[in-house]
Amino acid sequence: MSISDFKRSRHNSAKDIQLKFGLGKGKFINFSFLLVVKILLRLAELTKLSYNQINIILYFFAIPFAYLSLLDYILHIHYLKLAAFFTILGFFIGCRDFQAYSDWLFNQSVKFLKFFKRFGLSYESASIWICVVLPAALFLMLYMLS
Repeated sequence: MSISDFKRSRHNSAKDIQLKFGLGKGKFINFSFLLVVKILLRLAELTKLSYNQINIILYFFAIPFAYLSLLDYILHIHYLKLAAFFTILGFFIGCRDFQAYSDWLFNQSVKFLKFFKRFGLSYESASIWICVVLPAALFLMLYMLS
């Protein structure tokens, strides 16, 4: 096998892996991405907040709070969720412009997710794997420990 044959076969197997696991721009990834976006847009509409604000509240406050609450339950303590609650409360009391902060943090999150393009993940794929699958798997693991 020549070097070019090896490179070609390695490239094809990488494509097969991407298609098999939905790492490329497959239908499942696109459907999941659009579903999450529609849910967040609907939440934004219902709460009269922006899409970016809902996104930040969910991924930077609500999901971590849920993890810490579950850890408190597992450890039979209440300190983590109380610390998280007061941290979040302090943030919202001290934050002068949550819209501007949300826009900035959302843009930083987009940059982070686009970073994974060098590993073959589109923005949509990275969003689903890192922002949906990974948090769900972590939550499921913590739940199974409880």
